[in-house]
Amino acid sequence: MSKYFVLLVLAVAAYRTSAYNTAVQPSTDWWDGPFHYFQGYCDLPIDKTYPTGGVTVDLILDTPSESIQIWKLDISTVNSDGTEYYMYNKHEIHQGVERVGFILKYTSNNIPYGICVTSLTSTQTTSTTTTTTTTKAPTTTTTVTPAPTTSSPTSSTSQSTAGNDVYQVPVVKVEGPWGGGSSWTFKGKCTFEISATWAIGTLPVDLIFKQETSNLQIWKMNILSNALNGMLYELNNKYWVSPGTLEFNFMVDYSGTINSYPQGSCISRISPGSTQSTSSTSSTTTTSTTTTTTTAAPSTTTTSGSPTSTTTGTTTSGTTTVPSNTAHNYGLVLEKSILFYEAQQSGDLPPTHRINWRGDSALGDSGIYGEDLTGGWYDAGDTVKFNLPMSASVINLAVGLYKWKDAYSASNQLQHMYDSIKWPLDYFLKCWRNSAQIYYAQVGNGDTDHAIWTRPEDMTISRPPYYLNSSKRGSDVAGGTAAALAAGALAFMGEDSSYSTSLLESAESLYAFAKAHQGTYNTYIPEGAKFYSSSEYRDEMCVSAALLYLATNKTRYRSDAITFYNSYSPGRWAYDWDDKTMLCDVLLYEITQETKYKSAVENFVTSYMPGGSVQYTPCGLAWRLEWGSLRYSANAAFIALLAADAGIGNTANYKQWAMSQIHYMLGDNANDFSYVIGYGSNYPLKPHHRASSCDYPPEVCDWNDYNSPDPNPHVLQGALVGGPDQYDNYEDARDNFRTNEVACDYNAGFQSAVAGLLHFAVNGNLPAAPTPAC
Repeated sequence: MSKYFVLLVLAVAAYRTSAYNTAVQPSTDWWDGPFHYFQGYCDLPIDKTYPTGGVTVDLILDTPSESIQIWKLDISTVNSDGTEYYMYNKHEIHQGVERVGFILKYTSNNIPYGICVTSLTSTQTTSTTTTTTTTKAPTTTTTVTPAPTTSSPTSSTSQSTAGNDVYQVPVVKVEGPWGGGSSWTFKGKCTFEISATWAIGTLPVDLIFKQETSNLQIWKMNILSNALNGMLYELNNKYWVSPGTLEFNFMVDYSGTINSYPQGSCISRISPGSTQSTSSTSSTTTTSTTTTTTTAAPSTTTTSGSPTSTTTGTTTSGTTTVPSNTAHNYGLVLEKSILFYEAQQSGDLPPTHRINWRGDSALGDSGIYGEDLTGGWYDAGDTVKFNLPMSASVINLAVGLYKWKDAYSASNQLQHMYDSIKWPLDYFLKCWRNSAQIYYAQVGNGDTDHAIWTRPEDMTISRPPYYLNSSKRGSDVAGGTAAALAAGALAFMGEDSSYSTSLLESAESLYAFAKAHQGTYNTYIPEGAKFYSSSEYRDEMCVSAALLYLATNKTRYRSDAITFYNSYSPGRWAYDWDDKTMLCDVLLYEITQETKYKSAVENFVTSYMPGGSVQYTPCGLAWRLEWGSLRYSANAAFIALLAADAGIGNTANYKQWAMSQIHYMLGDNANDFSYVIGYGSNYPLKPHHRASSCDYPPEVCDWNDYNSPDPNPHVLQGALVGGPDQYDNYEDARDNFRTNEVACDYNAGFQSAVAGLLHFAVNGNLPAAPTPAC
């Protein structure tokens, strides 16, 4: 019993100097010869981006250990018997719940108990959990708790305390104990004097007993975690707390005698007389449990008689600098969306890659003559590289960067954005082989790929290449890729002139190839058309020619764009990966200033606005189609903002309407639900996405993970899911790929629309946010 109490004292002491700690959770243990191995983890709530060395973690154990293997942390110091490890983050980490796993080597028969003490603050995002009674380690089930009011992550709840003191009150017996033999139940209470208003889930309390307990029942507080066999419970307030007396009762079971009921204290990481200011949009912050992994070698240390030490780097903040008067944190949304694209990266990952649960994959991707086709983005929740939607995504992202570079600068995301789009652009350069006049339009077979559920890093299936040449037409995908390369050349023109020139040269030669072999790719690559059937190719050729004109000022491209535009009759039903006519309308208006292009844009945008032909959900989403409903409204918002930037239509109305759609996706809806994973307090936990659904090795990933009712182990930061039905209903179900899958093209128009809103905000031209419909 004494060792548990010593550990408990260490934990309490840690609260005075480090605000957040959490119990070690067990995964498994095994013996190998004379040594016992224990695999466990701590879940850490990360409130923002931290650089390497920005977060410290002290692992305090009740059992001596020989050594530790740990993947995400570097070890600074370890004490002589291996009961204390002092560490810091090895890689840049981002907002969300970060699972830090490790393996201990030791000789005891016991399962170690321990606590991770961190430098994170206690007011950061934590998981709402329901704790069940256990005999060794606690089991938690994560539940989503909606916020009480419509909330924005830019609205905050802040508290100030006097120094690092804690507010400690004794546990007082109320009733009992009752029971018999050695099993008893005790009713107690704790009483605090509160001097401020506390929103739900923001007042932290630790209930500490001097002996083991179980089956804690409590009514006014949420149970966040249970450590040390019921000696330490983390709590927070289940209801709003007003100034005055806060008293909460509880019942708890214990083993012993009627007179040996638990003694203890309630400790809050606020000082007596603490003050807290709460905005009108404060809400409970709830995140999903997540785990992460990395392919890098783990930090390993063996304990010896003297400690070792390592100097950590300087801690800096990843906070973005954006206007503070916007209804949502657009800079944070851009940051997270860029992270989503990093999670989609295929190939030999670059040094700038920040998703440490992803590793190198598909390193054998090659052409029919062995050409290197590694790189690019996986399309959605699968691992196929479909160039038709990938090129559409790059067009939207690169045009957004070209138009609204200041938004990325203001949010400190400019270099990340250049790195982001360079990855697929480099891949497109590999796909087009000018000397051989062969263009690779796809890598991987959709049917084969979709028949398995595993990590990208573990794929062993065949990944055939699909190509076009002089006898296999496909100017839709070839023209779209030429447009992506041209848009990339424009975006990089002032950043890296050499790279911009390389992109432009490839764009021009690929455009010439596409123009010479006109037609859709459906007949020649049916393996792609089965999933992305193309209805037209002249829209891609129009966009490609228009962008090449902007990049080169060669009049033949201007003439080509107009010719292609006039050669077909688009329906303008939507702007998406298949139909790019609306972007051509905007570009040709900017190039020619002719009224017909302007009128086409105005007609399209107004068709999506209230009173137009597009259906609306009760809470104000322009709802075009069930499969990926949010992509259509996000893409229309992007077009509306491009139009406003070009002086088309009622620019103030266009901006407000675009805001209404983007804000709906960020949580301005009846459920205060963000459809962007990792943004806000309530978002999808089970996206249809292989990589994020797979726990870190050595766990097997297969269809059991697909069918699991649990949240994805990894938070797929920034991903925009498909979206709700026409009545605002949404089911967070991994098996519903129509509404819960993610895709590169979903995020592209959305991200550029957010960049457009931030651009207008930075320049003082963004009108007031519209009132949400719900």
